[in-house]
Amino acid sequence: MAKHTPCVVVCVTNQFTCASLIAAGAARARAEGWRLRVVHVAQTGQPFLAAERAPDALDQLFSHCKNAGCDMTVLQSGDVVKAILTFARRAHARMLVVGRGPSTHPNALLMALQEGFDGDVVMVAPGL
Repeated sequence: MAKHTPCVVVCVTNQFTCASLIAAGAARARAEGWRLRVVHVAQTGQPFLAAERAPDALDQLFSHCKNAGCDMTVLQSGDVVKAILTFARRAHARMLVVGRGPSTHPNALLMALQEGFDGDVVMVAPGL
């Protein structure tokens, strides 16, 4: 595909359940004929792999990306939303796929992404 082909960007954390987000993003990218990109942004100043199983989870997510035919980019930033939006713009993203937490109310990250992104922001319940 051409370098400027639109893409779906999947935003993951360092949790095993994010594999379902990659699968959902891959399905949407295939349906549209777009590329798939996966990004994880760690907050500057926070321990990057603090959770006990975070290294294993990220390793598993890298494997899911490989199986989906895409790369996973890992960034660190003091402004997670800005980093995701900048990554999405540079990747020519038309859709962001993000995890939906247990609450039915949108969280601040999701609302900021919806406000700052020109394309669709799709929420997926991780682990389904």
